[in-house]
Amino acid sequence: FEMAIPPMLGASIIAIDSDLEPDLVALMIGIGIPLSMITAPLWWWLSGIL
Repeated sequence: FEMAIPPMLGASIIAIDSDLEPDLVALMIGIGIPLSMITAPLWWWLSGIL
């Protein structure tokens, strides 16, 4: 299920603290977590088929 894991929050916190494009990091987290909630069941279903 590593493909369905949401973005790494620890790395995001470090990136924001280091001032490495904080707006982009926040956007990626804001999109990645809800997207992972949708894709996790899809990966579960696909793993059952294969």
